Amino acid sequence: MTVINKDSGIKTTAKTQVLTGSWTAPVSSSFIGDAERRYKLGVSIPGFHRLQKSGALLPHTPFTQVEWVGEHVDGSYFADDTNNWSEFSNYQGPTFSGVAYRIGDFADNDCDHTSSPDQTIPDYFVQQAAARIYASGFDALTASAEAKKTVSGFRGVARRMTDLATKFSSKRMYQLWLEGRYAWRTLAYDVRDFHEAVTEFEKTREIWTERAGLSTTHSSTTDIATTSNNDFSFTLTKSVENNFSLRGSVAGLIKPAQFRANPLETGWELVPYSFVVDWVFDVGTALQALAFQSVASSWTASKGFQCDSKVTYEVGAIPKPNRTGNCSVTWEYSGTRQSRSPVTEITTLPQLTNRALSWDLSLDLQALSQVRSKLR
Repeated sequence: MTVINKDSGIKTTAKTQVLTGSWTAPVSSSFIGDAERRYKLGVSIPGFHRLQKSGALLPHTPFTQVEWVGEHVDGSYFADDTNNWSEFSNYQGPTFSGVAYRIGDFADNDCDHTSSPDQTIPDYFVQQAAARIYASGFDALTASAEAKKTVSGFRGVARRMTDLATKFSSKRMYQLWLEGRYAWRTLAYDVRDFHEAVTEFEKTREIWTERAGLSTTHSSTTDIATTSNNDFSFTLTKSVENNFSLRGSVAGLIKPAQFRANPLETGWELVPYSFVVDWVFDVGTALQALAFQSVASSWTASKGFQCDSKVTYEVGAIPKPNRTGNCSVTWEYSGTRQSRSPVTEITTLPQLTNRALSWDLSLDLQALSQVRSKLR
């Protein structure tokens, strides 16, 4: 493999702030007002396109790409104590002890504010991607195991609908609602999956690929430092917004079963309310990922993310006693970080899903609880 290392270096642009006042001639000073950098680090596979065309299973390679810009957006300063006044144009802001917020405050001016997420989360997405490849066909064993219950449901649905129309009760309503959600809707999904397995399943396909992931946003605003001079008491506020896109990817040399029969998978599906456990601690996906590794002759996988970041520093000021005036300063940093890391092991342990209680699941659990209490 060939190492790829491209770096634009840090490019900066100077700005000038000018101090004027009733007591002095204008004084100019320069500072770094804008900066940017772009770099890429990774490896390439020799003959990639030739190997891809030949149908070879190519390994997922490490890759990092970052680009960011930082700029002094604006800065103003005016103070008056009735006898003297002073004013900055293009004010860069005061110094806060031990805090870097201006480009010149950062070592070597490398003021990259992009972030990396918790790297344990994408492990679950890699597991999900592997499970999806294994589950490409139709789960014939589970469908067969539930066939008797499905036939029984068909026979009784007309009677239950009639009972609900003539003798309405909350117990009957909840029973029908749960039946619709966990019997008829599930049956509809089974019919769809069976149709796809018959009409769309790629029997001759050798390399299967899947991805799984989610997007999330983290934001915060915090006062991080204070300082003062003769004119003002200053507060530095930091606002952060990170938009993360997390992904797990798997490619495998595998022939998934068009109609599969996995006793472990079926056994778990038949456990009452196993969906509640899977919502928090995903046993079903772990079982399918385990089966994928037992069936695939070889595989490659990676986890990765993209982070779009925006960080804003704002200086607010309160005039000291016997002073009037105003001061405000804004610095902004934005950037994008993309990263991919090869995975040498797909975990087969059930993973915490990091899912919160959804509206659907909240309704489900509430309904199940009420139905159970009414049936006692």
